Amino acid sequence: MPDLAQTIATIIDAPAWADRDALRQAGRHVLRDSSRVRKQDKHRRAASMKKAVRILEAMAGHYMEVAQMALPIEEPADA
Repeated sequence: MPDLAQTIATIIDAPAWADRDALRQAGRHVLRDSSRVRKQDKHRRAASMKKAVRILEAMAGHYMEVAQMALPIEEPADA
């Protein structure tokens, strides 16, 4: 699940997970690598990872509810 969470986190905040030097070489306008930017990216990655985990937990809860609704309901036998 960590791989899936990281993939979702990357979608949520791609610049925080990207290699800034590679983006700069590709012609993208990004902030230069510095200790301040690395610290910001670290916090942004943590925040996006928390969001991704919450998304996965919500999806798991949803699918558990759907699975329970799909199960046949057993009616009590009349004695």
